[in-house]
Amino acid sequence: MKRLLFVVNGRSSRIPTAEFVREAKKRLSSQDFELHFFVSQLISDYDSIVQQARNLRPDVIVVVGGDGTSQLALNSLHLAGRDCYFFPKGTANDLAQHLGHTNRWADLVRAVNQNRSRQIDLIGVNNHLLATVGGLGVGAELCNRMNQRRNASPLFSKAAKALRQHTYSLLALQVILTRQARDMRVHVQAGDKSHTFQSSALLVANQPVLAKNIFLRDSSIRNDDGLCNIFALEARSPAEMVKAFVDMRRGRLPQRTHLISAPELKIDLQDGAASFFGDGEVLQTDTQFNIRIKTNALRVLNSGVMQ
Repeated sequence: MKRLLFVVNGRSSRIPTAEFVREAKKRLSSQDFELHFFVSQLISDYDSIVQQARNLRPDVIVVVGGDGTSQLALNSLHLAGRDCYFFPKGTANDLAQHLGHTNRWADLVRAVNQNRSRQIDLIGVNNHLLATVGGLGVGAELCNRMNQRRNASPLFSKAAKALRQHTYSLLALQVILTRQARDMRVHVQAGDKSHTFQSSALLVANQPVLAKNIFLRDSSIRNDDGLCNIFALEARSPAEMVKAFVDMRRGRLPQRTHLISAPELKIDLQDGAASFFGDGEVLQTDTQFNIRIKTNALRVLNSGVMQ
């Protein structure tokens, strides 16, 4: 018998908890699974996942939600050391998509029964972890706006649910055209090499795709390559930033892009503090960020999608 621990974001309007629990029990009733459910109501609840995993010793931890839910659970999942499956119920679901995890019950069953997993890297940002993409400037302001509007307006939440990743594209254009993200003077130390430049959009990537249709560099960015990858745009006007945004959607490398890869990086902002986002959440506001790869930090099930 396989033991599954479902971690469900009880604060999300996307996931009616009682309904999800009933559906999970119904859909998985024919499987030789023992189901347990952990419903988070507070951000601090996610710290309890480690103790739940130690008590239950699940074969798989199934995280139900979007990238924000995964971000809140990430440190505990890392410490728990169990196989993880990300059951996407969010807006963009970048981590789940990159791993090939879906919200189809048959795919979850297949992945659990195949029992094949691998280890992926995580990126440490000061005292935080991220699994997908993070950074400074446009991305952080976009996350801030997205979360504020989602919390303030049920109507916006419904629209975001319908539009999914296109919501991020529309908000990104608004942030760019209204100059809400300031140009930053950035200094990056990567080993014995120094880089200094202006940027209003700096990304630290652990995978090559953001919001399903923003392509960073190329497929050489991997979540098991032992590297932190910086992708920074030095656009000089909103029009140039919009063009860079369009290029990235088409899989092209924009002009005046700074590409830096190393196991450890230090970012210094020379003209004041800025917010750093990761996995769809604003993590911290500071002038200095120590970026370090954490190799083989998370165990994830292989995709259960039929080829």
